[in-house]
Amino acid sequence: MSREQRNIILIGMPGAGKSTVSVILAKTLGMQFIDTDILIQEETGRMLQEIFDEDGPGTFRRIEEEAMNRLKAGGIVVYLAISCEEMEKRLNNITTKGDHAPSKPESPGDVQSTGSVIRDICRSHHHISG
Repeated sequence: MSREQRNIILIGMPGAGKSTVSVILAKTLGMQFIDTDILIQEETGRMLQEIFDEDGPGTFRRIEEEAMNRLKAGGIVVYLAISCEEMEKRLNNITTKGDHAPSKPESPGDVQSTGSVIRDICRSHHHISG
């Protein structure tokens, strides 16, 4: 007798442990691990940073949302919570953690410290979920 396996989709803020937990879950449950960043690169034939730089963050988020919607169909979504303080401790450089930011600032005024970027992310997330 076979049972139907449903996708388990981990979502959360940068540094919440999505990649780490996903690999452990896949191994423990005997499921396939799919990284949405890699899936997007395979489907578009382009690097994520290239999409972000050439098409902008709006286009990237749309592509990412479409990929997530396909994976979520019939799946279970689990939100991995992390405090802003913990996220700031875990992330030394936000652009190397799988979160996508322009590779070069538009102007000198666009340069922000990692802490400032993390606080902006936390504020926008709080606005969305709080």
